[in-house]
Amino acid sequence: MRQTNETSCRTLTSDEVMAKLAAGEEIFIVDVREPRPFLARHIPDAIHLPADDFADRYTRELDADDAVILVCEHGRNSEAAVKFLLSQGFTNVASLQGGMNAWNGPTEGRAPGA
Repeated sequence: MRQTNETSCRTLTSDEVMAKLAAGEEIFIVDVREPRPFLARHIPDAIHLPADDFADRYTRELDADDAVILVCEHGRNSEAAVKFLLSQGFTNVASLQGGMNAWNGPTEGRAPGA
């Protein structure tokens, strides 16, 4: 786990997230990518809350005491979502370091055009 200064956010590596899932920890994985890349490939059981709708929809899916890991393609949008949730009183939030580009765990999805 990495956390630098106040302007940055906590990140977890792909291996750290997979270890939490394997240990049966109750975590919510939230994917903030647009629909097309999410449908093509995402972490199993991820909640899809696109970045454009995130601020309006997060309260329907998450509680401030939930353990939340945010995911995007490269890690930038998910870090912004982490900072937003922290500003809303969430305390146990992190971003997947490197996003889906760095994810080496199982995925679900369908091939484009399928």
